[in-house]
Amino acid sequence: MLISRNFFCSHGNPGKSYFLTILLLSISLASCFAQQSKFPEGVYLNIEQLKNYSPAFQADLIVTKRSEEDINNHKGNDYIIEPNPNAPAISRKTIRNKIFAYVKQDSIFLNAAQFDIRTGYALALTCGNNLVFKGCLPKEDSEIMGIQESVRWVKAADTTEPVRWVKASPQDRLLFVLCIRPYSIRELTQNNMLIRLKENQYLLDEFNAEEDQSSEHILIYYMDLLNRVTE
Repeated sequence: MLISRNFFCSHGNPGKSYFLTILLLSISLASCFAQQSKFPEGVYLNIEQLKNYSPAFQADLIVTKRSEEDINNHKGNDYIIEPNPNAPAISRKTIRNKIFAYVKQDSIFLNAAQFDIRTGYALALTCGNNLVFKGCLPKEDSEIMGIQESVRWVKAADTTEPVRWVKASPQDRLLFVLCIRPYSIRELTQNNMLIRLKENQYLLDEFNAEEDQSSEHILIYYMDLLNRVTE
C-alpha cells in the first residue's frame, strides 16, 4: 500500500521572487530522486538507524489510515500499522512499542509512542533531516508538554481560563518536527522556524516577508526548503 504525497509542498504564491523560483527548480532537479530514496524501505528501531539510513530489517506491514469515527472512539494518531498475515510474523506488541519508524515506498511513518505523543503512527510530510508530521495532543503529564507552545486547539478565544487539555478533541492535531541531527523533537511553530532558519539568511528573509508565518502550509513549506538546501 502506498500512501501518496509530495515531499515538496508547493507554495502557490505568484508574488515570490524570480530568484526563489530558480532556487527551487535547481534544488528540485538536483534532489528529486535522492529525496525519494533517502530512507530505504524497512523497519527502523531507533534514531541511530535513521541517521545511518540503515533499517534493522525488512517487513511487509499493513498500513491503514484511521477513520474519524475510530479516532473519536479510541483516540491516538492517524495511522495504524498491523502485521501482514501473508508475510513473516512480527508481533503487534513490537509494532506498538519497539518500532521507531517504518518506511514503505515513498512514505515514512513515525511511531508517535516513541515521542510520548499517545499511540499510533504519523505520516512524515517532509523528507530529510527534519521530518515534519501532524500528531495528536500529548498527554498533560508528557515530557513534550514542556516544549509545547500552542494552546489554540484547546483554549477558546473568549476565555482567560487555564488550558484544560481534557476538552481537546481526539482529532485535534499539532505540527511537530523531528530533527534527526542533532536529535530533537519540537512543536513546529513560527518561533521555532525563525530559530531554524538562522542557518540560511536568504530563506530567513523570505520567511520574514510572509504574511502568515504561523500557517501550517508556510511552516511545512519552509522546513522542506531547509531540508533541501542543507542536503
